[in-house]
Amino acid sequence: PFNAALRAQTDAWFQQGQAWLGSLEEVYRLQVTTTHLALKRFEELQQRLQKTESAADTLALQGEAVQFEAAAALRYAQELFDIGMRGMAGAGAQLADAALKATPPMPRLDLGLPLGLLHTGIRPIDDLYGAALNRYLI
Repeated sequence: PFNAALRAQTDAWFQQGQAWLGSLEEVYRLQVTTTHLALKRFEELQQRLQKTESAADTLALQGEAVQFEAAAALRYAQELFDIGMRGMAGAGAQLADAALKATPPMPRLDLGLPLGLLHTGIRPIDDLYGAALNRYLI
């Protein structure tokens, strides 16, 4: 019985680790893709800069570069948020599932996920993720 509980707990830790590492891998891919797109865009802008003939053309090109960077930053932040939420939800669901399957039940305070991480302060998110996970962890 003790080995089964220990095995279930270790399996939960491994599943949580896989979820977090998967999220880190997604962040890495996002960084590479975002950097590549920015590089290509700036190469194109630099080529167009060589063809500008007036200060107005150059200022318009600068404005276009700033607009591109602002849009890229917002897109990057949204994608990072999405990756974080998917990772948190996946890890929490795996832990809750493992806790329910453990025989005897796993200790509730030793799941490796601080309860504070489940509260974002944004009610719709807390309602969506926190309530479902907290009933298993508290």
